[in-house]
Amino acid sequence: MSITQKRIIRGRRIKPSDDTEYLQQLTKNILSPNNKLKDFPSLTSSNKIDLSLYALFSLLIKNFIISWYVESLKLNNIEEFINELIFLFAHICRNIQGRINEKFDSFIKLLIIDLPYVINNHIAKFNEIEKLQVIDNNEEFVKIFLDNYGIDHIDEYRLLLIESIIKLLLPNENTESEISKDFIISLFDGIIMGNLIKNFSQNYVIWEIIGKLCDNNNDEKKKDTSKRDLIKLFIIDDKYNVKPNNWLQFTDFSPILQLINIITLCDNKFPLIMIIIKIFIQWIMEFTIIKKFINNFIKKNIIESLNDEKISKIINELRHLMFPNDDKFDMKPRFIPNNEDELNEIFEMNIKKILKFLKNKSIINNNEEEVRVNNLLKLFKYQEINEILIQNLIDILIKCIFPEI
Repeated sequence: MSITQKRIIRGRRIKPSDDTEYLQQLTKNILSPNNKLKDFPSLTSSNKIDLSLYALFSLLIKNFIISWYVESLKLNNIEEFINELIFLFAHICRNIQGRINEKFDSFIKLLIIDLPYVINNHIAKFNEIEKLQVIDNNEEFVKIFLDNYGIDHIDEYRLLLIESIIKLLLPNENTESEISKDFIISLFDGIIMGNLIKNFSQNYVIWEIIGKLCDNNNDEKKKDTSKRDLIKLFIIDDKYNVKPNNWLQFTDFSPILQLINIITLCDNKFPLIMIIIKIFIQWIMEFTIIKKFINNFIKKNIIESLNDEKISKIINELRHLMFPNDDKFDMKPRFIPNNEDELNEIFEMNIKKILKFLKNKSIINNNEEEVRVNNLLKLFKYQEINEILIQNLIDILIKCIFPEI
């Protein structure tokens, strides 16, 4: 085992518990230590998600309200102020869930069309700058990219974006409250979004996330699919119906097909087969009943993939990232490479994980693909450029949920 791998293992944090009793106690100890608030208001339609959200929210309150706002503002009635924030948090969560439920068909289009389009566009811009012969070093590459495709004053832009969202989320009686607005804005802008973007834009963090996803898929055992399971695939409840005006057309699949091709080079390796498949899909989608089934099938699988269990797990992982010991805020990567050699070792280690995944899925079958995977991971080499990509992805999500902005 290499020195870098040993450091990564040593850097892994032992996660606190995520079980129901522990999360309930954590929340009560912080938000209602005297048990005056017996029942917390619902945040979403899922008790499991609420539990994870409240645990995260309570730690944010502990670190940034009780230890900062209360002391600096000299607020005497701490419990009353915290109760007001709980009400505000519940209102915002229900507002966001209502918007997502209302626009879920648009959310599907975001995943199938907008998200792959933004990634494809980013790759095209990166490759365009890379082809320039005048670039001598990494700093110059980043400068040219940002000069051409950067977001001017990105921190100020993000703050204005957050302020616009807060105006839509806050209940009317709180829109004039400077304390409420300041807290929510600082929570979303500086504490959550700012820190998340800064941390997740690190090249080694992105490489490890991709490698971890491939690892998880490599470790999954193949399940025998019964006839009943196959039949279930074709049984779609009315709750998954997509309105005809929101149906995806064949051309809408172009961005995601292009992204798949960038990763797998299927069009290059099997040009005739891919042309036949695309023509066949285009033909069958001319039939209304097939088009309806495909759209409803996609919606069903997205909803089932984003179940309460998985959403709760994502929130818990965010809590572990921000509060490793469920105490102090410490949002730092578990492992930071000390030099270029360690960074390259992480790069090579995750290339092997991706290649193993692609080979297991029979997507690749020759050694030339290593060069392709190598080039794909290099797309995330520069933190400043990664920040632009992440901000663009956040922007399309915000546009979907808050079309008024």
